[in-house]
Amino acid sequence: MPTRGPAGRPDRGGTLRIARPPASDAETLDPASALSAYEYLGALYNRLVRIAPDGTVAPDLAESWEPDAKAVTWTFRLRRGVTFHDGRAFTSADAAYTLRHILDKATASPQAPVLSPLVDPGRLRTPDAHTLVVSLKSPHAEFPSLLTHYNCYVVPEGSAGSIGRTGIGTGPFRLASFTAAGPGRVTAYADHWAGRPVLDAIDFYTVADMQARSNALLAGQVDLLSQTNLDFATARVVAASDRATIARAENAQWYVLPMLTTEKPFTDPRVRQAMKLAYDPRTS
Repeated sequence: MPTRGPAGRPDRGGTLRIARPPASDAETLDPASALSAYEYLGALYNRLVRIAPDGTVAPDLAESWEPDAKAVTWTFRLRRGVTFHDGRAFTSADAAYTLRHILDKATASPQAPVLSPLVDPGRLRTPDAHTLVVSLKSPHAEFPSLLTHYNCYVVPEGSAGSIGRTGIGTGPFRLASFTAAGPGRVTAYADHWAGRPVLDAIDFYTVADMQARSNALLAGQVDLLSQTNLDFATARVVAASDRATIARAENAQWYVLPMLTTEKPFTDPRVRQAMKLAYDPRTS
């Protein structure tokens, strides 16, 4: 990820300027069905759980969770004192609604095929305002990890018809403006449960051409490039510049290289084995 300037302790305040490729006109801020508005989602919302820097599942809106002896019933203890950007208190009803919203066929969430074999919307229970009980259809020892997906950001109860435009969440920033294929802005949410964020605001600029995004970074017009895969020639130019750096960041992303075993050459198991041996997980 290209960024400007050397690493150091951040100063408080200021506006971060991010250049990103344009989304389609159909893009939405509804986390359950969003396809590419990742930067907005991370600023506007929280999940029940998140991935920590060491790769473990860590608390977010859920402070703790525990399964029963068979890992079928999971009980989540939710954080108190959390508010949405419109001032409403976050409760277990919102957490349950979020899961039902993801599983609703009308939402067409990419995460629904992952959760629907396990989660029955009719078996979600909220014994009090700060407890969510999820009774699974079958045991799953790592169920909380499935809730770290970006489609699982928590939204307010009853917001299905409006959340794609309002972006009302519990995150550190609140929505100021959003255009699917154009610019947007989020501003610091002073009442965020984890404290006011360091930045005052984030401005998003949409630039279709990768080279133009890189030039904007090198010219000091933006501070960061998002969703940008630099070619080797451009990466060398950026790395040699005193206005930007290329930082290597650990993350939980993973990519799939599917081999269709019904089509040649992958019908031959030796080819599939050779593909596996050609991959070195230690250096990739």
